[in-house]
Amino acid sequence: MKTLYEIEGDYLALVSQIEASDGEITEEMSEALTLNEKTLKQKSEHYLEFIGSREKLCERIDDEIKRLQAIKKSESKWIDKLKDKLVNAVLLFGDIKLNLKTITTRPSQVVEVDMDKLHKDFKVTKVTCQADKTKIKEALKDGQKVKGAKLVDKFNFRLK
Repeated sequence: MKTLYEIEGDYLALVSQIEASDGEITEEMSEALTLNEKTLKQKSEHYLEFIGSREKLCERIDDEIKRLQAIKKSESKWIDKLKDKLVNAVLLFGDIKLNLKTITTRPSQVVEVDMDKLHKDFKVTKVTCQADKTKIKEALKDGQKVKGAKLVDKFNFRLK
């Protein structure tokens, strides 16, 4: 079966022949156009089947990622609990010397914060800047020039 590129090439060649004959379509040209359309429809159906299978694969991958993230979160909680138990044991019994390793603790300080109770002097406000694309689009459609922006016509895939 031909590729879409080849189908497009055949169609453009037919259109060129029709233009060269001042728009007069011979029976062979008509048959070729019909065959080209049939081939295009078949190829499009194959593309849609392939796209559908790849979309389903992506959905299954997303589901698997979520499943693995849940497992990772659960395992991380277990690791933290086990480490806390070992820290408590070291604090109670002292350093635990094993064959090749020694379990010890080291002191550290962390700051725990309740943002609702914290005074404004100790808060940092982060501001993000992003383009107002709706406003820019309206301005461009009204004929205004917006430096750093332009309207681009695109054709998106749609299946009815």
